[in-house]
Amino acid sequence: MKINVSRNQIEDFLREVDSLFPVPISSKTDLGNYAKKITENADVFACISEGRIISMTAGYISNAYDKQGYISIVATLPQYQGKGIGGKLVREFVDEARAHGLASVHVYAVESNTPAVQMYLRNGFQHWHSNNEPRPKDLHLRIAF
Repeated sequence: MKINVSRNQIEDFLREVDSLFPVPISSKTDLGNYAKKITENADVFACISEGRIISMTAGYISNAYDKQGYISIVATLPQYQGKGIGGKLVREFVDEARAHGLASVHVYAVESNTPAVQMYLRNGFQHWHSNNEPRPKDLHLRIAF
C-alpha cells in the first residue's frame, strides 16, 4: 500500500537489499542520498512487518514528467521473496498512476534479472525502446493506459 515511511526506514531497507541487485545500488549512488531522494520526491508503496520495510516499490507518479510515471526501485527481502508481495506493490503503483491520469509507467531492469523481468511482464509491462535510450544496457519496460 502507499505509505509514509521514514528516511531511516528506507535507508535501512536499501542497505539490506543492496547486494541483491545484479548491479548494487551503492555502486551507482550513495544509499543515504538515495533514501533522502525517495523520501522527499517519490511515491512509496511498501509492506511493513514489525516496523521494518520487507518489500518496497518506489517511483514517480506525483512528480511524473510529461504524464510518464517511472518506477525507480522494486525490492523484497530474501525471506519474503516468491510470495507475490513485490508484484502486488507494482500493481498498486500502476493503479495509482492510472488514477492520476498518467499515460504510462516505465521501469528499467537488468536483462539477467529474470525473476524481475518476468514479474513485470506478468503485470502487463512490455518491452519498450525509445530514441536516445538513457540506459541502453538495460531492458526498458513500459505499461501504457
